[in-house]
Amino acid sequence: MTARPDDIPAWDELSDDEKRLSAWFMEAYAAFAEHTDAQVGRLVESLRASGRLDNTLIFYILGDNGAPRSARSTPTTTIRWVGRMP
Repeated sequence: MTARPDDIPAWDELSDDEKRLSAWFMEAYAAFAEHTDAQVGRLVESLRASGRLDNTLIFYILGDNGAPRSARSTPTTTIRWVGRMP
């Protein structure tokens, strides 16, 4: 694993509210990834059913730019911006 940048706090340094918000962000990303996987599965099954799967190349590229890293976008400032915890 790569080293954690100094401007990103360690999990143990986060407040309980920051941990809850960060966990919610991770859950939202996991839901996105699961939904994407299901839709790719539908595509593959459709290609298989039509007999075209063996003649198809699939390039599955899933990128994550991550959350914005700026002084105005931290778990704490996000909590203030949202105004409530999920």
